[in-house]
Amino acid sequence: MINHKRIRITNNLVEEGPLTYARSGPYSKSEGWTDIRVVDVPLDSIQRVELVTEKGKTVSQILSELVSQHGGNWLCFNASHFNEENGDLLGLTYRDGEEIYQDVLGMTEGRPHFYYKNGRFGIGRQTRPDGVKMAVCGVPTLSEDGKSIDPPHAAEKTPSNELETKSRMIVGIKSDGTLGMITVDGRGAYDKGLTTKEAGIMATKYGYETTVNLDGGESATFATNNRQLLDALEIDKANKKRQFHVADMSLDYQEKVVHHAIAIQFDPDKLLPTYIVDHIPTSTPHNRRAGHALKATTLTIHNTGNPTSTARNERNWLTNPTNEVTASYHIVLDDKETIECLPLDENAWAAGDGTNGEGNRTSIHIEICESGDYQHTLERAVELVASMLQERGWGVERLRRHYDWPRADGYRKNCPRLMYDNGSWTGWHQFVERVRIAMAPISEKKTPFSDVEAGRWSEAAIKAVADKGWMEGYPDEKFKPGNKVTREELAVVLNRLK
Repeated sequence: MINHKRIRITNNLVEEGPLTYARSGPYSKSEGWTDIRVVDVPLDSIQRVELVTEKGKTVSQILSELVSQHGGNWLCFNASHFNEENGDLLGLTYRDGEEIYQDVLGMTEGRPHFYYKNGRFGIGRQTRPDGVKMAVCGVPTLSEDGKSIDPPHAAEKTPSNELETKSRMIVGIKSDGTLGMITVDGRGAYDKGLTTKEAGIMATKYGYETTVNLDGGESATFATNNRQLLDALEIDKANKKRQFHVADMSLDYQEKVVHHAIAIQFDPDKLLPTYIVDHIPTSTPHNRRAGHALKATTLTIHNTGNPTSTARNERNWLTNPTNEVTASYHIVLDDKETIECLPLDENAWAAGDGTNGEGNRTSIHIEICESGDYQHTLERAVELVASMLQERGWGVERLRRHYDWPRADGYRKNCPRLMYDNGSWTGWHQFVERVRIAMAPISEKKTPFSDVEAGRWSEAAIKAVADKGWMEGYPDEKFKPGNKVTREELAVVLNRLK
């Protein structure tokens, strides 16, 4: 999971709400609500792990130095408490197989470690540095064996003020070894924070077998240089300049010097999912998730109608309290993400044909965003739609436009609007043909050109025009599909068509 959620703990259960903020009333701090930002890091996405100790530095400064030195994509967060006077980490600490800080006598000897050893993360006391890439002390342990812990283990000697409601930096391990990095907001005007008991309940809800609190308070900071990850967590979405998030919003977005950071270099293709299941709650206002059973017979394509809105924006709009429209959709995608907003076996309200209309009650609705690199978004939409049709044993005759579902008064919405072309629907016909080509067997797509790779969206079309003699390749047996066509070449093609 990579997500920004708003939650509260009531009756020992996690309740999720919309990302909305008020000083009082629904979803406010006074009603127990707080934001969390969760990043799951699969083991196969990890390229490098570092414990960096830099006296006088913030997390984002450490991030900048790592990017400058090594390049690549990084996420960094502070871990372990530290001595405010000299910046030393508190508790037995290992780095690269060596002890770099000792225990504080009478205080930290029983505290567990968050460690990285032999290519895996773990939580538990490490008594020897052999083979340990990184190990820092945390307190208290929040959950073990999938169960929350309250009160804390006596041997950990957890300070009483650590149990209180705070912003937090938490790490958890799932059963498959996936690392979870969880930042809990708090102490600002809009976020309550979590107690250690509540943090343990939250961690088990989201599937972490073992979790430990690394920091409880204003030091909790997360930073990354990957824009997609920043967008997914909604960090500084107004101007997209800030690369860090301060969990204690009373600091007014100002980082605290923490002298250290745990840094993970990752492969974005393996860390960042392209298909995200993030269903709106059944309690979403205005009946947007009616829950009627859907036995789909068609796929309906839409454009969002907003040139600046991302898939994440569109998903969040469905649960935004200022949205009073009874409208929803199953899937929304942009040039980076595809988000499933409703289960595909429940109906959505996306067509114009009413409560019992065929479009609303028998179709899966897919919204194509207009923001970002639209041509890349279209490529991703073609791949998605082709795979969904193939999974169901359907052909392109099952595709529909929003336009195909008229209202009772006969009105038809010109949607997907970027495929409308003043009524000629050229873009729509091209989209359907691209989907058909993407679904064609490999044997039908194969071309004689060495630079047209198997599976390319245009492969079958290139083969067709070559087979008919309308276009030829170059003497080096290449088609050069990215080249621009000159007027001279166009004249030759048109003459052959004639």
